[in-house]
Formats: sequence, structure tokens, C-alpha cells
Amino acid sequence: VHGFIADFYCHAAALIVELDGEVHRDREKYDANRDGILQSRGFLTLRFENVMVRERVEEVLTSISKSCAERIASE
Repeated sequence: VHGFIADFYCHAAALIVELDGEVHRDREKYDANRDGILQSRGFLTLRFENVMVRERVEEVLTSISKSCAERIASE
């Protein structure tokens, strides 16, 4: 997406979902800059730590679904 690799991407909602594991611990500044660039191009990036996906998957899925619905409805 605009030169970046996304974990998951929904074109209809211009929504990017990133799952952050150990590799992201030392990349907060890079990730924040990347998210800012994508936001300036109309994308919303949702970030979830891997442990949250494993332990609270329903909450993660609800958040993604709600964000998609809101963004699509606002078009």
C-alpha cells in the first residue's frame, strides 16, 4: 500500500490492520511515521499486539468490523 507492506488491507474501507510482535518493539518511531504517511493519504491503521489477538480475538475482530463499517458508511 503506497510502497509499504501491510499485514491486512481492506480497500473498500481504506483500512490497514497491523499485528505487532517482537520485531515492532524497536520500531515504534518508524511505525508511527509510516502510519502518519498512510493517514495523510486517507488510510486508517489499526495496530494490535499479537498477544491481544491470541487472548482477546473477539475484541480485536469487533474493533476491526466497527472501524470498517464506520469508514464505509462515511463515504
